[in-house]
Amino acid sequence: MKTTIEIPDIITFTICTDHNYVIFSITSQNPGFIEWINDTPYVDYAIGELASPNTSHGKVLYEGTCTACHGSDGRQILFDGTLGVGGIARDEPTVEILHKIRSGQPGTSMPSAIVNGWSIQDSVDVLGYIKTLPD
Repeated sequence: MKTTIEIPDIITFTICTDHNYVIFSITSQNPGFIEWINDTPYVDYAIGELASPNTSHGKVLYEGTCTACHGSDGRQILFDGTLGVGGIARDEPTVEILHKIRSGQPGTSMPSAIVNGWSIQDSVDVLGYIKTLPD
């Protein structure tokens, strides 16, 4: 099921409850707002991959925030009973996983990188590191 919520002159959210994700459509002409949410400098959409992750920095952030739930090898929580976070990060679209890191996972205790004060680049770095973890 999808529900669309509009915040006039700013942004439209489409929420897909079947797959637990949100699609943002920017309607604001405010350059500061667009810069805050724009991920195009960080994702190479031609190939669907991160443009320039710093995996060393991502590892530091992952170890400080994500390891408690996902484990140091990313396999403490198994998705579909088989894949750790590394396998999911390689199997799912990069922008979807980046969004989950930035926004948190609805219905879980997964924290939002935005609320934690991480920049988009921090989230890119963490995702780059996660992609190095085993399935």
